[in-house]
Amino acid sequence: MTLYYTATASLNPTTNRTYGGQKLDWQTYLAWTGFGHVREIVSLDGILGEDILDRGSRLDAASRVWEEEFSPALCFYDLDYLLNELEGIDPTTYNLLAILREPGHSVNEVPVPGFAFVGYEILDQWAGNSLLTNCGPSPQAFVPEDLNESGLLQDYEQARQVQAKLNQYYPDNPHAKDCVIWAIWRMSRPNDLSRPD
Repeated sequence: MTLYYTATASLNPTTNRTYGGQKLDWQTYLAWTGFGHVREIVSLDGILGEDILDRGSRLDAASRVWEEEFSPALCFYDLDYLLNELEGIDPTTYNLLAILREPGHSVNEVPVPGFAFVGYEILDQWAGNSLLTNCGPSPQAFVPEDLNESGLLQDYEQARQVQAKLNQYYPDNPHAKDCVIWAIWRMSRPNDLSRPD
């Protein structure tokens, strides 16, 4: 099991930022999506969970993930490297995540030291957009109530079914074609940047 590590921006009731000149705050997002029960968005989506670190200044980092043709966010093999890069950045502004591409089976109970399982994300094949939280409604594949409080799917089999339905029912949506499941764990103690136990 090859885990990658990343830090993505938080999207929750305290969020007040812009993306591409557009306001991106919690109330605006909820009004657009209708996700009344969601408490936060934990995502690998390039807009909702944008990179905390600057990609351009770290292209030569030996710890960066290169082998995936498309990797979501700015991913690293080495958690210690990432933690060092995050020093001085307010930990309340981001989620520190461990991620796994196409796990192939349920990993809800797989222990990742220092992290807690959050759910399954479904990204487009370019690993840029979330089919769950940033591509508009897809009622033939899932409804908002299928998502957990973090905007993810909690059950692996359900994630597989949603992935299949997105491909089946939305063939004209380029984001839905060949979409990919990602398992996500979040650092259990986001305000404690000491190394996980």
